[in-house]
Amino acid sequence: MRALLLLFCLLGCATTQQPSTTTTAKTLTASVIKKNAPILANVGTTPFPVTTASPEAQRYVDQGVALLHGFWYYEALRSFRQASKLDPKCAMAWWGIYQTPRGPQSAKHRAFRKFKKLAPEVSDREQYYIRATVQLDSLGRQAYITEMQQLIENYPDDIEAKVFLARFLMRGYHPDRPRENEPDPQNILRPLLTSHPDHLGAHHYYIHLVEPGSNPAAAQQSAEAIATLAPGNAHIVHMPGHIHYLVGAYERARTSFVAAYAIDSTYMAEVGISADNNWNYVHNLSYLVANSAEEGRYQDALEWAERLQEVALSERRNIIFYQGRMARARLHIRFGFWDRAAETLGQLAANDTLRSNFAGTYTRGLIAYAEGMHALQQDDIATAETHRETLGDINWSFAFGNPGGNDRYYARRRVRYLEVLADDLQAHIHSGREEHDLALIEWDNAKEAAKKLPYEEPPEFARPLYESLGEIHLSAGKWQEARDAYEQALKTRPNSGHGLLGLGRAYELGGKIQQAKQAYERALAAWHHADEDLPQLAEIRERLAGFAE
Repeated sequence: MRALLLLFCLLGCATTQQPSTTTTAKTLTASVIKKNAPILANVGTTPFPVTTASPEAQRYVDQGVALLHGFWYYEALRSFRQASKLDPKCAMAWWGIYQTPRGPQSAKHRAFRKFKKLAPEVSDREQYYIRATVQLDSLGRQAYITEMQQLIENYPDDIEAKVFLARFLMRGYHPDRPRENEPDPQNILRPLLTSHPDHLGAHHYYIHLVEPGSNPAAAQQSAEAIATLAPGNAHIVHMPGHIHYLVGAYERARTSFVAAYAIDSTYMAEVGISADNNWNYVHNLSYLVANSAEEGRYQDALEWAERLQEVALSERRNIIFYQGRMARARLHIRFGFWDRAAETLGQLAANDTLRSNFAGTYTRGLIAYAEGMHALQQDDIATAETHRETLGDINWSFAFGNPGGNDRYYARRRVRYLEVLADDLQAHIHSGREEHDLALIEWDNAKEAAKKLPYEEPPEFARPLYESLGEIHLSAGKWQEARDAYEQALKTRPNSGHGLLGLGRAYELGGKIQQAKQAYERALAAWHHADEDLPQLAEIRERLAGFAE
């Protein structure tokens, strides 16, 4: 059963990237969980008929399923627990407790035993859900899929069966590389978007399934629909921002994220819980920082980052460190403020709680990268090389043993990320020496290493690698190649003023003045809300003024 518990914990974190510091399961504060759950307003309706003698228990099961689909695991767990109190013989209440990727593992083991024992007392339809869950533990992934497919075949009107199967298949899924010999979850959900346009889970999972791929705009319809389906659930209100961010509609994304922040803040104050029991709070603020950066809202992003700094580090919540504490440094990197990035990271490295674990080592690796890039800004190649050696030594140390201890969920990804940064820094060192061919080889190494990284929300790479390539080509006077690189960067960050500024430089230096003017004008329009004292904005205006003379 341990493997099954781990899988459901991972499934809950699959697209939201929020595992625990010491285990992949997140443990909620027991005293709060045990309080009677409220009936919440505006969190979606998901009828899920179960065998129970208590209409009130049925109501809480329905709410728990809606909250489960909305990734509001804290309240989902409370709802299923309340249902189990109202009717201890309700097998699906215990099943819901087990399905929710939160809570003490001892409680999950107990729930597993409970719903398995009660299975003979429930309907044939419910027994399929229970058998699928039990078989996942004993026989593995394919057995679960087969049992759920049989459920769908025998009960074609059970929409939840299709949605739960799609949810299961979402783990590790990439829309550009669907798994062979398994159903494509997109194909399961697409018909539901039309036949059941008000289904919260269908839209939510469809967004998460589509967003890692090359066509996030395919989820635009779901992004438009979802927030109205559960306006009281902060994560669901937040979700349209994922797609708006990816298609370059940054102001619309901001609206979603700010609205979600208001809901989270009110909820946390009313219920009396902290951010370590509301993962969406940190996740949403991290998106606000990243999104503001693409709009040129540097000061605004700093303010959101400061709110993240106020969240206390937790041994149970790595998201607070990796998405929260790191947000300010990523912001500085996005704007090329390498000295500020190094200073911010230095403050993190001085934290005694980080010195003996992976987070501290990872932070020192980022410092080496930021200081190396800052040295190159000062044309100090020798110092940059020293920092590159430091970064290389850190990466080499990770070759021996488990780098993260119990922090492995994030550690595996961040080790590879540091490898990418080491190659990127080396590429810029070669560029500074006018060794263009060697620079391209190192950059290509960075690109190949980055391909092995999973999709992150928001992106771990504050600055797209293709913008880095554009700078390398500009340094070598390769104007066409630089333009191509910036165009590639703009595919991953559409309408970003950063990429458009680089594109304008490439056109201008290559003597294509009209195209340069158009690129700068696009950058100016993209940064309609940018800080007036932003150096990049001043450069854009200066270049456009020069063309007018």
